[in-house]
Amino acid sequence: MEEYHTIRHTFEPVWDSDSKILILGTFPSVKSRENCFYYGHPQNRFWKLLAGIYEEAVPETIDEKKALVLRHHLAVWDVISQCSRLIASKEAKMEAHWANSSSNQIVQSIIEGASATVKEEIEILISGGHVEKNLIPELTYADLDSRDADVRQTYLWSVLFAAGYLTAQGVTAGGEYQLVIPNKEVLKIYESKIKSWFKVKAVSDTDSWKEFCMAVAGGDAAAVQTVFNKFLSDSISIRDTFVKKEMKENFYHGMLLGLLKAEQSWIVKSNAESGFGYTDIMLIIPAEKKGCIIEVKYAEKGEYNSKCTEAMRQIENGRYEDILKQEGVEKIHKYGIACYKKACKVVHCQTG
Repeated sequence: MEEYHTIRHTFEPVWDSDSKILILGTFPSVKSRENCFYYGHPQNRFWKLLAGIYEEAVPETIDEKKALVLRHHLAVWDVISQCSRLIASKEAKMEAHWANSSSNQIVQSIIEGASATVKEEIEILISGGHVEKNLIPELTYADLDSRDADVRQTYLWSVLFAAGYLTAQGVTAGGEYQLVIPNKEVLKIYESKIKSWFKVKAVSDTDSWKEFCMAVAGGDAAAVQTVFNKFLSDSISIRDTFVKKEMKENFYHGMLLGLLKAEQSWIVKSNAESGFGYTDIMLIIPAEKKGCIIEVKYAEKGEYNSKCTEAMRQIENGRYEDILKQEGVEKIHKYGIACYKKACKVVHCQTG
């Protein structure tokens, strides 16, 4: 159950007739509301910064803070008088609610037209690394929404930084900013948009997509491997970093799922319960009484053969085909797919 809780701004602005500069915030934090004054969290640097600017002792009490503000002809206030907080159930999941803003649409459009070099740099960012770039501070909205692809690529990093999709963790000796993805919420936006971009791009290549689906349905492991490798070569890849193996497998799992779900005459399930466990991808082709089971593994350091063997053993030991047989499927194709960076190996066996 979800409900909204109204929160009101309860303390007055700090100002007098001599105030010349207004310091304007948005809305008090939880700690500020508890303390009934601005910037009340002990880790907030506002009062330390203000005291440092005027070379004074850091104020401790509310009266001392007010005196510091007024002594230097300042004023402090917020723009929001009240707001509503959504309180969700304990089972609710966190979502990136600002992911579909207008700025996001511009960024998505720029990334979709990215060069091979930009794709490589985005891979580095997703894997937890940083890129070093000069930033252009005087961007205008016209720059961000320019129809000129070259202009858009030139301003890309400044756009991402200005829109909050990147933050600076430092500056090089040459004045370039070391840019990183700021948090998990933004990382999920990158990952979801890239997966969406990959799916649209792959499916728009109608001939290759149809060839891939026909190969999967026909048990042609060599063709599945060839075509999926082609798709991988055009995509953003997962780098061999500290990222957990399960997350890397999920990346390739998402790519396969996007390709297969585009065939709307198939029933495609992800992480479906079957036999003694859960198979990565299971699909049924009702018109042909065919089914497929696909198990995806991440081939650390290119260990394709061992991971394919592990995938096929998991399918057999887990008796993943049982549920397909219960659905009346007569022919079952079983695939073990091992992926590493922008390449894969596919093995296959058949029942029925």
